[in-house]
Amino acid sequence: MIITNRLGLPAPIVEAVSHSRPWENGRISVTQLMQPPQKAYYERLHWDELTQDVSRMGKLALGIGFHRLAEVQAARTDNTLSEERLSIEVDGWTVTGQSDLLEGGAILEGHLLTDYKTTTVAQFQVAPKKDWPKQVNLYAYLWGEHGFPVTEARIVACLKDWHEERADADPDYPQGDMLPISVAVWPKEQQRAYLRQRLDLHRFTWLAVPIINPCTPEDRWQAGWGVFKTGNKRATKRFETRQEAIDWMPRDGKHEIREGEPRRCLRWCQAAPYCPQFAAIKETMDDNGD
Repeated sequence: MIITNRLGLPAPIVEAVSHSRPWENGRISVTQLMQPPQKAYYERLHWDELTQDVSRMGKLALGIGFHRLAEVQAARTDNTLSEERLSIEVDGWTVTGQSDLLEGGAILEGHLLTDYKTTTVAQFQVAPKKDWPKQVNLYAYLWGEHGFPVTEARIVACLKDWHEERADADPDYPQGDMLPISVAVWPKEQQRAYLRQRLDLHRFTWLAVPIINPCTPEDRWQAGWGVFKTGNKRATKRFETRQEAIDWMPRDGKHEIREGEPRRCLRWCQAAPYCPQFAAIKETMDDNGD
């Protein structure tokens, strides 16, 4: 991957964000396991062509800073393990993971696993129900395999775009910019099964004739379904499911249903320019005038 610095930002910042690791056959991290396999495949295929400018990596820098601050403080606290990198062998692959914090007493008494997330309010309102608990349970499985059973887990979310005024006015808005979220710890068998499921999806893309599963709406961070007045770019109303949109849509012949924009593809996926699935989606969006 090529890191550019078109605005001439300071060297320490450039160095801090310039450590993206290429995909490696036979070795995969928990973070990589959580990536859509199709995204991983095209990133790997075009790794030397991918370009990112430091001026667009500020959110990454903030996340790194938050983690480092927590790591320094954890080192001063008894009965904690911070930023420990673990690895296990699964079906001929090495699976690695680096969780943020493990607290607890003696081995076999149970431990509390904490994972830090720097995120936006919008992502905070969605991700805890989806990917975050899955990732935390993969870390818990790795710790269990090393003799440190995890009996409790949580996520501490730092909300980068939180506004105190909105919190005061709206009780449904997050009531702080740093919030803990309890995560249910799955049975060990469920953790193992999910790890193997994710691993199979990725390792099949390394075959001589790769098997590549298209990204799901969840993978694409698809923003639900919208009812649009014909010719309009803004939705009249949005819904979580297509059926909800169908049920609500006026029967006047002047409205249509469109799937929401794939936010990850449009803004966060470096493989998007090389992805045939995104090319087809974008063509449909262009036809609809989005």
